[in-house]
Amino acid sequence: REIRRLLSAASGPQGADEQTVADLRTLMQQFRLDFLNALDFPPKNPEARRHLQSREQEVFTSQGKTELSQADVDKAIALSDQLDLNEVYCVELLQTSYLETGRVSVEAATGIYLEERLSLVESLF
Repeated sequence: REIRRLLSAASGPQGADEQTVADLRTLMQQFRLDFLNALDFPPKNPEARRHLQSREQEVFTSQGKTELSQADVDKAIALSDQLDLNEVYCVELLQTSYLETGRVSVEAATGIYLEERLSLVESLF
């Protein structure tokens, strides 16, 4: 989202100021690997699925250790099946949906995933 905002500011009629260019460069470096692998999201993983379905129901994501209810596990697996994505990545999408909407929602997580893809593709143009 921030990259989109900066790109819009830079492509406006007045062009980009030095701070906008610096901020854009910083973000581009920060997300360099994301740009190189823009459409390469982590695929389903049988081991990750088994771990989610285990009695442990505790997973480590980029946001740290997360304890999951059975409903959370079911939503992550449904999202993984729907989008052909890694189950742990789907937990992260569900966590983000909770942070953004206040509820754990497959629909909101799907929207976040699609928005991430769109932002990466748009920033390549």
